[in-house]
Amino acid sequence: MWTPGFLGPRPRLPQQFVIVFEPVTHSAQFLDVKGEPTRERQNLTIVFNKVSAPSATLAMRPGPLRLSLENRTDVRVPRSRPTFRTMPW
Repeated sequence: MWTPGFLGPRPRLPQQFVIVFEPVTHSAQFLDVKGEPTRERQNLTIVFNKVSAPSATLAMRPGPLRLSLENRTDVRVPRSRPTFRTMPW
């Protein structure tokens, strides 16, 4: 399920479970977005590397998001944004 406006000029986290997936490195970050919405921007940095350690689920609140992506691999990760999927559960 795509969330309209999720990746617009001012991205906002919806109040849902979100998976951030990068298809080249097969990295995934899970976000459990719940609670009271916030007006303050939340920062999230995702680092792509060769270590394929399991990623923990991060708890975040609905609202504005600043997403930073760091590539620490020896492969080129496309400059396009990663895929965001929201889960209905």
